[in-house]
Amino acid sequence: MRQSIDDGVTLEIVYEGRTHNAEVINRTGMDTAFADVFSDYNLKERMQILGYGSRDAYLEAESTIKAKAKDMINHYLTHVFPNGYKAQIVATSREAAARYKTHVDSAIAEAVVQLTKANPGKIDLDQLKKLKTDVIISGNHNDPLHLKEYSDGSRHEASIKSFKLPFEGEDEGVKGDIGILIVTNMLITGFDARPAIGLSWIYEKIGHPQKYRDLPHPRGKELVSGESALYLGRQYRIEVVQKGLPGVHFAQKFLIPTTQIRKKEEALREWYIAKAKEKIIPQVKHYAHHLGVNIKGIRIVDNRFRWGSCTINDNVNFNWRLIKAPMFVIDYVIMHELAHLMESNHTPMFWDIVRAQAPTMDKAKGWLKEHGQLLEQSI
Repeated sequence: MRQSIDDGVTLEIVYEGRTHNAEVINRTGMDTAFADVFSDYNLKERMQILGYGSRDAYLEAESTIKAKAKDMINHYLTHVFPNGYKAQIVATSREAAARYKTHVDSAIAEAVVQLTKANPGKIDLDQLKKLKTDVIISGNHNDPLHLKEYSDGSRHEASIKSFKLPFEGEDEGVKGDIGILIVTNMLITGFDARPAIGLSWIYEKIGHPQKYRDLPHPRGKELVSGESALYLGRQYRIEVVQKGLPGVHFAQKFLIPTTQIRKKEEALREWYIAKAKEKIIPQVKHYAHHLGVNIKGIRIVDNRFRWGSCTINDNVNFNWRLIKAPMFVIDYVIMHELAHLMESNHTPMFWDIVRAQAPTMDKAKGWLKEHGQLLEQSI
């Protein structure tokens, strides 16, 4: 990916975080006192007592969004727009996204007035006056009117098409005037790299880090007797057997029938997926019960970009390749995703929840960074 970016084939996405700092000075003392008083309650109940809903109320507050929108537009007009770049703002909810549009539009209009009086950076005012914004969110049947207009599929297509065009571009009657898209979880990607257009992300929440170090990929193994395969963090010897087995069998070593030898890429895949379901799903249910969170579904998936994910519908997904990692790593990934059901962003509170339930969190993160690419190998 880095080589592709350097070659100009793939356009790099830049993440820019914009947050308020509203932390308690003596967090440790406050947390200790709270834990002592409410020690009989599980973690989810404690979060409710703390007024977890007030966090969303804060992030959706008009005054908060107005201040953030003004700050982001100042940054955008100073560092991004002059280079011909467009941007996305990722809000924490659909309501917040709609409110961001109102205040972003207002901040742009205010900037136009100020720049008309003095424009030391020589910003293209004609283009700025034509710049439009839109909101891309999913919809529900009972949505209020101010949200319904932003969940229309045909409007989405037109806005995304406009957003992908350069500012001065036009295609089939659609002009590239959309300069800022405001989204929640529907991240719009897939841009061709052109000298005239780039993309900057003004991101309100921290994205997932790279899964592992960008090291040269290890040489693949051969499916032959004497070789080894990874399972739960350990390498186990492979032994090819002539007959007597319908498929892969594990008995402190991998017994693989000769009929599977030609299927190098798939030989162990089915076995790994079955083991992932057998070991990961019960573990997820155990931790979910312990935390007091409700999950609607657990899936073992083939995902090349994340070890785990959590959806807005309270479903959790886990990469089947995790079954190759040590159990303490699997537990960390499970806790990471379940914690998102209580705290959607990677805030200090989120990491406190994960660390409290998975004390080897730092060790697990280090293991994935160091050895994560090994999990991607077919053998």
